[in-house]
Amino acid sequence: MILSISAQDPYKPIKWVIRPSVGETFTINKKNFGFITDNLTTYASQTYYWEVLSTTLFYRNWGIEFFVSGNQNKQLKNRFDKFSNRVTDEYSDRYYVTVSSGCEFSENYTPFAGSIDKFSLGPVYKIEKNRTIFLFRSLLGITSITSDWGSAVLKEKGTNTILDASWTSNKVGKDFFTFNPSFTIGYRIIRKIVLNFDFNYWLYNMEFSYTETIKNRDTRAGVSTNYHYSRLLNEISIGVGFMYIIK
Repeated sequence: MILSISAQDPYKPIKWVIRPSVGETFTINKKNFGFITDNLTTYASQTYYWEVLSTTLFYRNWGIEFFVSGNQNKQLKNRFDKFSNRVTDEYSDRYYVTVSSGCEFSENYTPFAGSIDKFSLGPVYKIEKNRTIFLFRSLLGITSITSDWGSAVLKEKGTNTILDASWTSNKVGKDFFTFNPSFTIGYRIIRKIVLNFDFNYWLYNMEFSYTETIKNRDTRAGVSTNYHYSRLLNEISIGVGFMYIIK
């Protein structure tokens, strides 16, 4: 008698996965411009990130991926203190300084409030070798940061002169078109779970401006100064996570 035994291949090609991960993002070129308004924005040169939503659908070896990640840095919680100190250092020799800003109310932020958010979508190519999985991506997306307003009341020492200073951005939310090639290598520890290492490269042109306006409260005479932020930014993200194979 001949027995025929059939068994499902535990490592059959993946068709649909979700892929949460965490890691760090590093800026190759500095984002800081040395302007008084630098701490009114939410960008940071080094952040940690988490992919809260990442899913990929495959047809044979090709697929399409969409993901959303948040980038945060604990130093972003101190933006108001840094901005206030910068304004005080600039004007305290001649004036009594009282500072306020929108970032003052962002100290107790939720995971995404006051962060750098990234969204990407595009094609993926996979190679599977038994338990090992390689993913190559060429994605396009958006990098989003926030800018807050700032203001100060400057009371001149020894006189009754009061100046009102304000710093405003040309727009509050800033979305920058981003090119995002990336690579993942994963290893199946069980049939449905893959541990993975991620490498992402980000390229985008940061372009926006702030206007500083200082007016005499009595005469309304004033002067304005523009701070222009323009730089082609290169970022690298390195992280770890896991894939859950839905099918």
